[in-house]
Amino acid sequence: MATHRHPIHLHGPDSVGNVVLAPYDIDAVNGLIPIFLWKFLDSSTRDLLHGAFQVPKNYVGTAAIVLVWLSTATSGDVLWSVDHIVAASGEDYDPSSLTRGPLDATPQTVPGTAHLLAETSIALTDADFLADDEVRIDIARDGASGSPVSDTAAGPALLTSAAFQYADA
Repeated sequence: MATHRHPIHLHGPDSVGNVVLAPYDIDAVNGLIPIFLWKFLDSSTRDLLHGAFQVPKNYVGTAAIVLVWLSTATSGDVLWSVDHIVAASGEDYDPSSLTRGPLDATPQTVPGTAHLLAETSIALTDADFLADDEVRIDIARDGASGSPVSDTAAGPALLTSAAFQYADA
């Protein structure tokens, strides 16, 4: 059995305006290779980025969402959460409720130095997924969560990538 990461296609933010696709060289010190990152500006509200992926054919379990991110802040915690809807062939693609969510990660303290990569993993319910399912997902920086620890990082969180992590047979 091996562990794999399948990329999540990130489509766009909610309409509030606290998540933007921004050139990293605006925040970077050196900016040697200009790229775009998803910038979550606010830490006091629940700000969403929408995405989608198809469950790989060799999926058997150990489902998780892995977020790779960094911050310009040098202290505080970032709290990520996910909601998702799963649909198989012949199932409703527009249900009246989410399959599961929100699922909160453990708040993660930003590294003591700005621009250091961090990974956050959010465990999912294995039985929610079958090979070839279509999954729509909301990724949130969740400053409005009722979690015992809140998002306290006083700076943007910059998402570099998101992936569906799973085990094969």
